[in-house]
Amino acid sequence: MNNATSLHEREIIEFLQEQGCSSIEIEGGSLVALRTGRDGRLYPLSIDIYEEDPQGAQPAHRFRARAARRFGLPVTYHHGQDVRSALEGIDWGTLDRPLTRAVSSTLVDVL
Repeated sequence: MNNATSLHEREIIEFLQEQGCSSIEIEGGSLVALRTGRDGRLYPLSIDIYEEDPQGAQPAHRFRARAARRFGLPVTYHHGQDVRSALEGIDWGTLDRPLTRAVSSTLVDVL
């Protein structure tokens, strides 16, 4: 699987703009963008497109889109026959949610 982000940069940027992303730039082979989450905060995202190595008698190109919060979780993936279909399959709503930690209803002090 090869990182093909820079090869499809223009197409990815256009898609991200349609999704409401801003401040889109390439850094270290990944596209980095800001996206407004459901809570109104801006979240930095990292987006990559990977092209799978064609295999078989009639090789078909297949792409995998990977989107993640820039410095952590969540991460989401989707495969598609072209760059756009891979990006469209990403669960963008997953990336919009703020991360929360579950708090136990019982607290135990250890001294």
